[in-house]
Amino acid sequence: ALQVRDALSEARLAVNRINQARQRGGGNLAEAIEAVEKELVTESRRYSRPMLVDQLQYLYGNLTRADQEPGEDAVRRYDQLNTALQGHVRTLERLLRANISDGVDGVDGADGEAAAARAWRAAGATMLGWVPRGTARVPAGR
Repeated sequence: ALQVRDALSEARLAVNRINQARQRGGGNLAEAIEAVEKELVTESRRYSRPMLVDQLQYLYGNLTRADQEPGEDAVRRYDQLNTALQGHVRTLERLLRANISDGVDGVDGADGEAAAARAWRAAGATMLGWVPRGTARVPAGR
């Protein structure tokens, strides 16, 4: 259940990042980001197909209410949903980094990530869920 909870949190962070990008104007990536959002968020109309965030929420609810260990079908479904989520998160990261680094030409690798982070902060945005390689920190007391 904890893995499903973590995946659900990651999906919600991705949706939050999409909303932040939309508030900033999204630029030339608006359509591409919207395509990722359509895979993550259920449309707000009657009888719409549940998308990834709602499917993870449903699976998490079933796992936390059950008084037994998860069945193999729940494990398989988690693997399917998590694989799809990771693909969408990678796509979103790539799109957002490309949009940020539009002003940072010819810089890639670790220097490109640092430049993208500087550009992101200069724009007044927060980077929820994004940590440059090699800089992961554990909060004090953990």
